[in-house]
Amino acid sequence: MCFNKLLIISVFIISSSLIYADSLNLDDHILNPSLDSTSVTGYYIPEDIEDCIDELDQMLPEELIDEIKEKTEEELIEYHFSLGVLLRTIWNLWGETRLAEYFRELEIFHPDDMSMIIITSYYRYLHDQPLKLDEQIEYYQKFWENIKPSK
Repeated sequence: MCFNKLLIISVFIISSSLIYADSLNLDDHILNPSLDSTSVTGYYIPEDIEDCIDELDQMLPEELIDEIKEKTEEELIEYHFSLGVLLRTIWNLWGETRLAEYFRELEIFHPDDMSMIIITSYYRYLHDQPLKLDEQIEYYQKFWENIKPSK
């Protein structure tokens, strides 16, 4: 219970510091996520993967989009602690939001997995490739299945 309170307080502090910013700085890139005063974070939280792609198209500067395009899919992990953290925070993937619920309905429960699916899907979108969402989901489900302790 104590850990949950600490997590809630941490998310609130981080979220509160983001609410009043019109733009965010990410590794020397200025991002412009859509503001939403009704959202717990102050930013628009997408409904599903297609909505995530639309919002990323709008919020990411052209230089960052070009940088992502130049990476290989295997190199996308480089965004885990930058763009991934930002998405987990402003879209409150640790909380009870419609986007987190969307992923939970797909049986993706960890926000790190959610953010990497979003980044991978965006990369594939940029390269006019099929998102293969089912395959991405299966990858993370197998990962967690393999680390469960045996009975």
